[in-house]
Amino acid sequence: MKKCIDCGEEREDNFFGTNKFNADGLYNTCLLCQGKEPRNVAIPKGQFKKKPKDGNGDFYTRANYLRFIGSNAWRSIRYNILKESDRTCCVCGRSRREHNIALQVDHIAPVSSNWDKRLDKNNLQILCDDCNYGKGNSDSIDWR
Repeated sequence: MKKCIDCGEEREDNFFGTNKFNADGLYNTCLLCQGKEPRNVAIPKGQFKKKPKDGNGDFYTRANYLRFIGSNAWRSIRYNILKESDRTCCVCGRSRREHNIALQVDHIAPVSSNWDKRLDKNNLQILCDDCNYGKGNSDSIDWR
């Protein structure tokens, strides 16, 4: 049951359209107030709720990857890898301090084909922008 913000009536969930941006997965205005007919089928509870931003999906999808790169787990490991490294690119040897380049933490085995290794420290290396873009996600060379 949900209350429509326009008419103030308490209605079943099937009287509301789906909206993935709301916490409950439903619009705040009922379909009747929008001039539409309600659904004949009830919406299963929690079907359209927001997914947590933890990146812990079971398999690689673009959506899981985007949640993963914004997750605290990835940011923490990325920070520790950069902190423990000598801050130079593993391929060309350039450093941020001497060459004013950006360094990236690269997955040796691409995340798209090795989702289970996304947080494995042994699967990470430091590369500069140019070397990382050149490597792409098709190469699995360990430059360390």
